Amino acid sequence: MKYSKILILLPLLLLIGCETTGGIYKNLIPLPTFMKGKIESSIYQSADKTFEINTPFKEGSPAYTYMEVKEQYYQTGAYVSFLSSVAHDEIYRVEVGKSPNAHQKRMKYNEVVDAVIKGYKKQLSAYGSQPEEIRRLSSNVGNKTGTLILLKQNINGKSIFQFIRLLRADTGATGVAWVQWPGKCTSCEDLTNQDVLSENKRVKSYIDSFNLKI
Repeated sequence: MKYSKILILLPLLLLIGCETTGGIYKNLIPLPTFMKGKIESSIYQSADKTFEINTPFKEGSPAYTYMEVKEQYYQTGAYVSFLSSVAHDEIYRVEVGKSPNAHQKRMKYNEVVDAVIKGYKKQLSAYGSQPEEIRRLSSNVGNKTGTLILLKQNINGKSIFQFIRLLRADTGATGVAWVQWPGKCTSCEDLTNQDVLSENKRVKSYIDSFNLKI
């Protein structure tokens, strides 16, 4: 079963279609990449300057060569995902909601976190089982309020973990860096371990590099 077949959308945002770049053609050759954002030294910089994040796969690696980037930019936010046929069950996403305007009600931070996780759980249930929240840790970055949430889901006898870091700026702008990880994660379920990302360097590099710039 390919877990990447289901597209998950941030409940804060409404996305209609994504532009796709890179990837492979008939499992043979890498396709040329034409992106709205840009990648320099394995760092993706968004086209609207709202965020930057490490690419999950390093430039020069086979997984990077066959990496597919999906982008959607619109007036109120952005959605970008990274997938590779070399690691086809891993999904790396970023979603950003820009600051609400003066006519929009600003939700409290805890309400935003709860709404996002509720929406993700509902959509992940399309895999055929209910995800369980196993950790929720404070994860502030600079002057931005942050939370790291871990979900676990059993699919066909295999554990799938969702690493979700949510950041919120004083302006009300909200960003999420999210990894779907099909490998094991002993540290995730060890309640005495506060560094739950330490077990996997690729996940940790991606999540920790997320820089919400608005």
